[in-house]
Amino acid sequence: MTSVKLFWGALLALSVGIDTTFSHDGLEFLHPSAPERVHYGSLDAKAVKSLFKQFTIDYGKRYENPKEEEERLKIFSENLKVYDQMNEEERGTAVYGISEFSDMTEEEFRNKMLTLDINAMKHQLGDHHYDDSELKNVKAPKNFDWRQKGAVTPVKNQRFCGSCWAFSAVCNLEGLYFNKYKKLVNLSEQQIVDCDTTSYGCGGGWMENAINYCKDCGGIQDADSYPYKGWDQECSFDKSKVVAKIEKNVNLPTNEKKMMQYTFKNGPISIALDAMAMSAYKGGIAHPNERWCSKNETRANHGIAFVGYGVAVVKLDGKKKRLPYWIAKNSWGTHACDKGYWYVYRGDNTCGVANYPSSGVLK
Repeated sequence: MTSVKLFWGALLALSVGIDTTFSHDGLEFLHPSAPERVHYGSLDAKAVKSLFKQFTIDYGKRYENPKEEEERLKIFSENLKVYDQMNEEERGTAVYGISEFSDMTEEEFRNKMLTLDINAMKHQLGDHHYDDSELKNVKAPKNFDWRQKGAVTPVKNQRFCGSCWAFSAVCNLEGLYFNKYKKLVNLSEQQIVDCDTTSYGCGGGWMENAINYCKDCGGIQDADSYPYKGWDQECSFDKSKVVAKIEKNVNLPTNEKKMMQYTFKNGPISIALDAMAMSAYKGGIAHPNERWCSKNETRANHGIAFVGYGVAVVKLDGKKKRLPYWIAKNSWGTHACDKGYWYVYRGDNTCGVANYPSSGVLK
């Protein structure tokens, strides 16, 4: 039991390898430290079972019978081994460990949470590509966070509905609306889930389809008039309650410097990626081995939104290094990732984040 207590203490402790305060233009930018890495392989069977019991309490897990509980314990135990491998191979400062999904197999997690449908993508060459000459004179600061400007709504939870694509698109539109009107609005993901017939609701979709739907139907309502349910419903769009109107969708340059400039100039952007490594992410700057998340553009399976970026000063291999990173808003609730956010290495298309950047344009 002592080893389990030590384990939980380690998860709550903050690492000392990251300088958390950065200064630019007189502003301070904070980057959360990562919890200390824990070697799960050092735990015996009794400790793992106690850890699993605590996991079921923390995440409100209920199983149909003792047989299912035993099966979930086995999956949990195998996942602990995977987390050790991910931590061992991590090239950044990220820590991987127990999450809400630790009793799921990889296949179950993919089927329930990674439902971005690349087959639904309407990504055609020459179709509304952004004119990046507009970025030529944009001087983006080294650190920028739209959350500090008030442009980002609180972290939301798609639950077990495959609607990440709608949440990504909505975060993009909310940020654009704030940047244009200086007012934060909570827009409706459920409208997109129910009404975008080019996607598949909780069965998956694509951000560009969501933006194009909002353009074609006349706009998007706020979440008060069309609240999120987390399942497919009949479309009940009311054009008289539209809050934001969309002119078009643009496919952004697949260049992370230009993506950074666009984010600074316009607002949060939609991103598609291979998010398998996010299932166990606890904090730090993620730069996982590619076997845990692929750069291959055909492996995109999840939609998120970049809401800012920065540069962290860290100690790696005994040396002080600067790690550029993106700030990604996820849609799995505040209990997932780092209070709902994923900090990922910026500059080498980690997990394919630069393959399909896109954004709406408001009227």
